[in-house]
Amino acid sequence: MLVSILFGLFTLLLFYAAYFLWSGKATVFITESQSEKARFAQKFFSFIGSLLAINGFATAILVFYRPLWLAFSVLGVISFCMLIFIFGLNRLMP
Repeated sequence: MLVSILFGLFTLLLFYAAYFLWSGKATVFITESQSEKARFAQKFFSFIGSLLAINGFATAILVFYRPLWLAFSVLGVISFCMLIFIFGLNRLMP
């Protein structure tokens, strides 16, 4: 029961992060207002947002059906997506 609640909260966090990246509010991370860099950043944030939304759906499945191998693989993919986001954000910073 507790694991279902935790996966439910994690699902909500992933969907909110996906919304934050999709809506364009994440461009506050970009300090320079160069048009080329801003366009690349928006595409990058949309890509990461879509990955997080897909992983949010996968985590929503884990609320009801949670074999151990699926839980670890979904959490591994989410960790990899966060790693890509951190490296990409580091590249976008001046």
